[in-house]
Amino acid sequence: MKKANTSLSKDLDTKRKTYACASIKEYWVVDLKNRLVKVFRNLVDGNYIEEITLTDGEISPIAIERNKGFGKEIT
Repeated sequence: MKKANTSLSKDLDTKRKTYACASIKEYWVVDLKNRLVKVFRNLVDGNYIEEITLTDGEISPIAIERNKGFGKEIT
């Protein structure tokens, strides 16, 4: 997840491409100014093929896969 304030255009373009090329499965950008979250996922051939925009009031839990060894369970 990346919190964006002054670097939004870079986060949505350059960094998104960099993370996709590095095979990061899912990339989230939190846009503080516009109060939304952009989620990029479903990586195919070095590109995210799914982009979800969640706005204020729409943000709710979405499926996050949990890998073995990925941190501790939050209760």
